[in-house]
Amino acid sequence: MDAVSEWIYRALLGLVGVCVGSLLNVIIYRVPLILQGNAPRRVSLWFPGSFCPRCEKALMPGDNIPLVSWIILRGRCRWCREPISRQYPATEAMTLLLTLLTASLLPAGPLLVAAVLLGWWLLALALIDGMHFLLPDCLTLSLLWLGLLCHLGGIVPSVTLAQGVAGAATGYSVFRGLAWIYKSLSGEEGLGRGDAKLLAAGGVWLGWQALPAVLLLASLGGLMTFTVARLWLRRPLSAPVPFGPALSIAIWLLFIWQNR
Repeated sequence: MDAVSEWIYRALLGLVGVCVGSLLNVIIYRVPLILQGNAPRRVSLWFPGSFCPRCEKALMPGDNIPLVSWIILRGRCRWCREPISRQYPATEAMTLLLTLLTASLLPAGPLLVAAVLLGWWLLALALIDGMHFLLPDCLTLSLLWLGLLCHLGGIVPSVTLAQGVAGAATGYSVFRGLAWIYKSLSGEEGLGRGDAKLLAAGGVWLGWQALPAVLLLASLGGLMTFTVARLWLRRPLSAPVPFGPALSIAIWLLFIWQNR
């Protein structure tokens, strides 16, 4: 691939990434509202069109250009002039960077497509859990089935279908067992079913052999998050810390490492 073709390839990937980031914003905002019943109006993922969450007026087509519209509007709604959360451009930028990073680590082909889809799914799950302490079944279970389809298509060479199925069963069982032990000792829920389903999905993509490494990396990430929250943000020791973001990062890192 010559320099011009490489530039076009990266530009197209970046365009796809930032557009997907805009879609992820819809998922991240609407799915928790739908599941928790807190939507300001009757909404689904597809209806109505994008609207301001404050004044609820529909956005104009020009207000939906990823990253660009937020900059042009100076981070404010065209109609009510209330601030637009920085979460929206941040999610689009993260999706853009994640897409380009994945493409720089893996060659073009079906495996790259699978890795990019995995990254997008995990990013949405990490952000939803970080904001709402929620890992929706519609995302965790669809990620699990997507991994199984990739194995059926022979797209992921590092893991066989049998190893993926064993990884799903082992991941869910181990996490539910840990949750039961924690509740038995403390009398409180400390590990959610969503985390178990996410680990099951990770087991499909990585195989059962990688699960100890996933838990180790995620635990270290969770410990770092807890330390920062405690020392820098002054959060109390009893404040819960979502485990989904650390688990998502661990799954993505190990998938890339296994398939490079």
